[in-house]
Amino acid sequence: MTNIGSSNMLHRLRRELADDPSLAEWSPNLHAILNSISVPKEQQQQAGQCLADSCARNPIESHVIPDSSLKRLAARNSIITPHLDNSQTGSFEIMTGKTRPVFFGYCDEHEKSLFPWEGTMEFDSPIYPQSQLMRVADAFWREQSLRCTVLRQVIDATGPDGHLERLRLTTAAKKTIEHKRAVWSQAAAEIDRTVRDFETLRRCIRYGMKDADHPEAAAIGSVLIPSSAGHFLLLADAGHVPDFPQLDAAQPAPFVVSLLYGGQGSSLCFASTNAATAVVDRMRWEFSNDPEEAIKYALHWMRHGNFYWYINQEAWLEFDLDLRAKMKLELERGPHVAMALYASGGVAAHPILRWGNRWA
Repeated sequence: MTNIGSSNMLHRLRRELADDPSLAEWSPNLHAILNSISVPKEQQQQAGQCLADSCARNPIESHVIPDSSLKRLAARNSIITPHLDNSQTGSFEIMTGKTRPVFFGYCDEHEKSLFPWEGTMEFDSPIYPQSQLMRVADAFWREQSLRCTVLRQVIDATGPDGHLERLRLTTAAKKTIEHKRAVWSQAAAEIDRTVRDFETLRRCIRYGMKDADHPEAAAIGSVLIPSSAGHFLLLADAGHVPDFPQLDAAQPAPFVVSLLYGGQGSSLCFASTNAATAVVDRMRWEFSNDPEEAIKYALHWMRHGNFYWYINQEAWLEFDLDLRAKMKLELERGPHVAMALYASGGVAAHPILRWGNRWA
């Protein structure tokens, strides 16, 4: 879901500190310390560097899900997307200009040249789906990089060399802070692992765009969902998948997925490193033979993911109230589960793994 912003993470940290009774006396001071931490816009733009190879131009706000696909879906009905009011209260609202998914990605020139298929949304373009999956991986990598930066700033600011020495904390309060810093450090290490893994996946997708036979090219799958299956959902998300068939959670591979709506129907595409080629091949075969399973898998990411999704209002209203309430709760607290399982029966399971779940 869209609860990935570094500002939302800082808000969650403030709430965690405020809810701890042993820190109540120093709550205003701790909030002031966290309020002093931010990621300036210049840092978000990575010193003004476009993410295209060897390009030093300034990036613009790139759309993770193409505007043309959003407009096609909106033409059928209003679109619902998750939202955090004041970075705290979860809700599901009709999409506005402010809820369109953007990140500082590519310069104006590369925004046009890397995604030439966006105007017509024809999925038979030779550069699709590689360029779309590259964009999802880039957006996820960039956000996680910023998130790790902010979290490490919080750890430093609350450490022995930070601002806390002036507060004269009690022994109990100091132990509480030390425990939280240990938890945050573990989360930062896990997020850093995600950053490294997605740096690898970004590179592998680019290898494949230049040379499909490159030995390190990403494993990519793309499935066209015909018009008869209906069009009600768009998404872009990322996580890890364990190597199949062992389902080894200790050695997962980075994974990106996207569902777009165009003139030929909907397109579900996904990618991982070549270490997970068996996973991607299996999904491609399974979903090509049964488009309904492809839709179920996309809904699985909507339900358990944490990046971007947009759903037709009519389809959203078919979700029962209990499910919507549970999704609202997960939006507010962030996904805490280590694994979310989708299964089409028997051993046909597709887990989603996440590192640094407390902040994912």
